[in-house]
Amino acid sequence: KMKVRIEFHKMSTNYITTSPPPCIINHNILSNVPWKSLGEDNEGVVPTNVEEMVERNTSLLEYWLRKVVRSRDELEFESDTQLSVALREELRNYVARIAALYHGVHFHSFEHASHVVLSANSLLHHLLGDDTVIDNDNKTKRRRNSWKQFNTYGISTRPLAQFTFVFAALIHDVQHEGISNRQLVKEGHPLAMRYNDRSILEQNSLSLSFELLMLPEFANLRCAIFATPEERHSFRSLLIDLVLSTDISCPEQTEIENSKWKLAFPSNIAGATYETYEQGRKNQLDECQKKMCRRRPSLTDRMDHHSSYPTSKISLYTEIKNTALLGGELRGCSMDYCGCITQDFFEGDELKANVLLVNMMRLCDVAHTMQDFRTFLKWNCRLYDELYSAYRSDQGDDCFSNWYKGQIAFLDTYVIPLAERLQRCCPALSEIGGELVRNAQENKNRWNDEGQAYSNVFLQDNLRKMM
Repeated sequence: KMKVRIEFHKMSTNYITTSPPPCIINHNILSNVPWKSLGEDNEGVVPTNVEEMVERNTSLLEYWLRKVVRSRDELEFESDTQLSVALREELRNYVARIAALYHGVHFHSFEHASHVVLSANSLLHHLLGDDTVIDNDNKTKRRRNSWKQFNTYGISTRPLAQFTFVFAALIHDVQHEGISNRQLVKEGHPLAMRYNDRSILEQNSLSLSFELLMLPEFANLRCAIFATPEERHSFRSLLIDLVLSTDISCPEQTEIENSKWKLAFPSNIAGATYETYEQGRKNQLDECQKKMCRRRPSLTDRMDHHSSYPTSKISLYTEIKNTALLGGELRGCSMDYCGCITQDFFEGDELKANVLLVNMMRLCDVAHTMQDFRTFLKWNCRLYDELYSAYRSDQGDDCFSNWYKGQIAFLDTYVIPLAERLQRCCPALSEIGGELVRNAQENKNRWNDEGQAYSNVFLQDNLRKMM
């Protein structure tokens, strides 16, 4: 472990340069586009070819990767510094190789991945926010940072998680076949056999992307992303959770995500203020101290505290271990045949952070449904084209008969509740969450009025292409 870290720090001095970064202007332009306008063809936001999409995605990923590298060197993040030319070239080459792995299907293409990356970058900026007030008073600064950390469940202090979130958006549909997982299972496709009929396309995307990252030509990029085995585990673990969560058609995966959400957010915490946070944290620490004096802490006590405010620094591993020794019920950990605990439960706000990022990823995957109606219509048409192509090749069902009503049902039962969930349970996303809900409602109302006509146009266009 020490060897890996020492090797990284020898190289890390070459990761940052002080020359003006050419990508910063590009990143700032993309990040300042209003959420509703993402995907519209204005100010060069929507690229016209793969080369431009590669450059755009590289620019966005570079911003978040620089935060990771700077945090390891314990330096303040500055937007006017950039990665070295060599490292930027590796990052760009990786993005280009990923682009080449995407198939030219109608919907699940590299253009879709680029749109999800753009939406993920925007939503992450909304989550983290920017301090508008500069105060030299260290106490005030610490107080603001503490409140910001509470608002984001610690994500604001985890640059690697931030980078992983945007990285997952890039690779989540690599080599998508343009047909559903269910169809791959039905056909007995080799990928279905390899991944045991579960989240086939998502698992394949993860496997291909990580295998590519592990090639010798991306050694510097790997060192920049994860410098230690622990960071590699954190990166890979979160990446897997994020990509698998996009398989919304899998009942088992949906049940897992819903169960994690209920465990992380058993009650509504909307409307919390810094004062209630501070008081709750103080009361919680006092209560923990009392319990430590009376007896060993139980996992049940920990989960009670976990539901409202950030917990104290009592190790959850110790609680699980003590619970096991006392013959209590074990929840949220794994144990081998020797009785040794092999995996701890998420500690503190890690569960909330993981669940929040997962649901943000699911939202970004269908971001077009909560943006301008023209963007919604563009991707709705492409999805129809992809499904209709699968139907014509006997690899899917006829989607036309239920397309109009199906889109209303999808907005009502999945999109709007997902946006409301983020608005309600994350203080930092309450404002943008309200906008997402309103946009989805507006698109639903307009589709309700015009959707049948558009559905007929989609069908006629596909029939003409066949002639």
